[in-house]
Amino acid sequence: MFEELVNVKMLDKMLREAKTDTPKQQQNNKNKVVIGAVYFLYNSEDKIIYVGKAKNLAHRLSQHRTGKASTKDFYREVSYATYIEIESPSLRTCLEGLFIQYLQPKRNGEVNNTRKQLKKLSIEEVREIKTSLMGGETPKQLSKRFSVVVETIHHIIAGSTWQGVSVEGFEEWASTSKGEKIVNSRASSFSYDMIKEIFRLRHEEKRTYELIAKEVGTSTANIGFILNGKRYSYLYEEMCELFNVNTTKKNAA
Repeated sequence: MFEELVNVKMLDKMLREAKTDTPKQQQNNKNKVVIGAVYFLYNSEDKIIYVGKAKNLAHRLSQHRTGKASTKDFYREVSYATYIEIESPSLRTCLEGLFIQYLQPKRNGEVNNTRKQLKKLSIEEVREIKTSLMGGETPKQLSKRFSVVVETIHHIIAGSTWQGVSVEGFEEWASTSKGEKIVNSRASSFSYDMIKEIFRLRHEEKRTYELIAKEVGTSTANIGFILNGKRYSYLYEEMCELFNVNTTKKNAA
């Protein structure tokens, strides 16, 4: 079906004509022209294992090489990269999707799977989580035991989800210094999905910092740091491109 709808010969031709990137080339281009592109990461067997897009190719590939991108779990497998220069953000997004569908790179699927919530909790499980938190079990330990992301546990502590499931003594525990400390430390353990959600709430739903902070259970200051790239800076460029955030004025300043 895909071959019937898309000119795969054109995609193959684009792949053959893609430019090859090397660390030396990127070092030479680091302070020169910013290149927008769709790029392909290859392993030592010359197989494409990941397809991505970037509005600043040199910076994005540097993130991959240093393990600061969403590919950090397998970046050591990357042998080299090729890229197709594309100025239009919408065209980059379109071509990235086409190439992922056509090539089915193994690592794209793995990255996407790690970004998903693993399951929905039952009322009984939420009660057990609240009881276990009061007993001293950490959010990280509970996230593994119940196969959910850590943010789900933090939402429960903050009362932004499952508030209707009552456990005697939990609200008092959550309002103590220990419970508040866990909530306020969330900015150091946000997942990729949560950073993406923060940017979505700000730039698509136009929420204020205060409303976003209440939604995700952290402080207004933390939201400001994240949205301005002072925290999770390695995801800032990707999020800005994803939500079409104009960073020209910020960069000029």
